[in-house]
Amino acid sequence: QAVQVLQRCAVICGKLTNLGMVIEWRNYIIMALIQHTFLTQLPVPSNDLECIWSRKDRSVDYAVQVSTLQVLRVVSEYFSLAGASIDQTLFRSCLPFVIVTFSVMASIADAVIRRD
Repeated sequence: QAVQVLQRCAVICGKLTNLGMVIEWRNYIIMALIQHTFLTQLPVPSNDLECIWSRKDRSVDYAVQVSTLQVLRVVSEYFSLAGASIDQTLFRSCLPFVIVTFSVMASIADAVIRRD
């Protein structure tokens, strides 16, 4: 289910990007969507046995790992492009959330790569 959430987030970001100038605050919406997805919807990887990213009881195919990492790459590109497109004075005020969001993306990517 977590991979489906990532895929839906990427699709919504793509649709918002393609709308162009129709939506005035689209870059803010994209950043808010991705921050909400990573900080509240997806579980952060941990060392628990119940963590969905590092469970040993389920085997994951290489193709699933690659597709998950590709979706993470696309979402991180949308996030960085939206962050570069907004007013920098507002970007500085939300910089801690940006750093935390990128660190959660990196920890999810690390957990997906390390999975057997």
